[in-house]
Amino acid sequence: MKKLLCLLLCGVVLLTAAACSEEKPKYEAPVRLYYRTFVAEDEIAESVIAPVTVEGAGRLADPKQLLNEYLKGTSEAGFETTFPASTKLLSLEITDETAFLQLNGALARLSGTDLTIACGCITLTTIEITGVTTVHIRASNETLDGAEEIVMDANSLILMDLYASEPT
Repeated sequence: MKKLLCLLLCGVVLLTAAACSEEKPKYEAPVRLYYRTFVAEDEIAESVIAPVTVEGAGRLADPKQLLNEYLKGTSEAGFETTFPASTKLLSLEITDETAFLQLNGALARLSGTDLTIACGCITLTTIEITGVTTVHIRASNETLDGAEEIVMDANSLILMDLYASEPT
């Protein structure tokens, strides 16, 4: 009886150790993360939002963790800080083809064009990471330019000024 109990206990310990040491799944393919582009005052931009492609290897497949890493910004040349430094993703819920992002109040420090660009960046990044089609963005206990939430999809973003006149 003691031998059977000891073998059973050893089996449980081995199975628990194997489960704990199992790695989390990783992205197989490269992932595009969208940031605000840097544009000098004397330059004309083709787009104010552009992707930075990062290799999937080594990136955790947990969308919340990847989005929190994304919010820290990029060191790639040609891009500006998109979000206030203390911005954090508090929750991410996905229902059907819709993502609901709850960020901390740091996002509410942005307004106007800066807020629109930041929401556009995180919308495109969330669509890329999760495969959803629509993103709802909220800031914890704060309004975003007077709104409870901002809702965007890939079609709601205008990335080029179609009305810019051609150089003469």
